[in-house]
Amino acid sequence: METETDFRLEILGSSFSIRTGEKAEYLETIQEEYRTILDEILLIPGNHEDPLKTAILAGFMLTEELHRLRTENPVKENFTSRLIKQLDEALERNNT
Repeated sequence: METETDFRLEILGSSFSIRTGEKAEYLETIQEEYRTILDEILLIPGNHEDPLKTAILAGFMLTEELHRLRTENPVKENFTSRLIKQLDEALERNNT
């Protein structure tokens, strides 16, 4: 059975807890990567006053990076999709 972890997020002056099946060490790594993006944004003049604007820009930057990675690696994504489809078909055959 998966163990749930209570993790405290502290970002942009806000703090709250989440409960997840991920390990705390993994979540700390993700939080630090997010903070790195935030630090890049905070270097831009005018972004110190509005945490919401900063969070939105961080989300946009991360989405752009995800899109770029998916575009650069369509073979991996297509391979994964085909593999999932084949597994689904095999499971359907075994269930009939």
